[in-house]
Amino acid sequence: MHNDLIYDVGAHHGHDTAHYLSSGYRVVAVEAFPDSLSILQKRFPTEIETRQLTLVPLAVGPMAGDVEFFVSRSSPGACSLMADEVDDIDHVIKVPCVSFASILETHGVPYYLKSDIQGADRHILESLNPNDLPQYLSWEMDRDQLECLKIVHDLGYRRFKLIDQHSFLEMDRKRTLRHRAIRKLKRISSRLVGRRSSEELLAKFPPHSSGPFAEQTDGRWRSYDLVYGQWDKFSRQYPNRQERPGWYDCHATK
Repeated sequence: MHNDLIYDVGAHHGHDTAHYLSSGYRVVAVEAFPDSLSILQKRFPTEIETRQLTLVPLAVGPMAGDVEFFVSRSSPGACSLMADEVDDIDHVIKVPCVSFASILETHGVPYYLKSDIQGADRHILESLNPNDLPQYLSWEMDRDQLECLKIVHDLGYRRFKLIDQHSFLEMDRKRTLRHRAIRKLKRISSRLVGRRSSEELLAKFPPHSSGPFAEQTDGRWRSYDLVYGQWDKFSRQYPNRQERPGWYDCHATK
């Protein structure tokens, strides 16, 4: 594991990448969508030239070769290798795809691995070597997520958090009446410093971001059984993913 290295798999427009770079880490940004790659190249020319940032213009999947990539009409950040992950397909393009294991072999194992590739995160998790793991990882809770939790637990991760992608709050803190009341009071209060810090966080990490990572994440770490139960209850309550109140990342650490 390289303590100075972070992977941003599904980098989109680079909001998370920018945070990792500004925190002093080297970054490997993996992105398959050509439009997003163009934005990343224009946004980080110096970091690319100095090799603080390495762009990997590839999709990640179970096998190598050219694959279909489904482009969303309304949200470029919602493009996917799987047609049923995109509600409003505009068109389909071909992109080169590799296994995640090959990327790890080339660039090394990172300190933190962020994955957000619209339902294909399982390919990332299944490629990890239990003998050489990132200290921290996160992935979007989408399809097969109880199975993904089990994969990560079997690899040796023991502490977990479910973090809302908009507020960057831990799930239970976001959903409790007490915390919602506190947030409402803060919004109508005159304590501008607290309000400004909240606005700055949301501005720094707009939609399609994973936000703070590692020990910067909100709330306390929880056991596998507790988080498994949290997500099982939540997904049963909202079986239609599009009707869920928010999207979540799962963060894990050894």
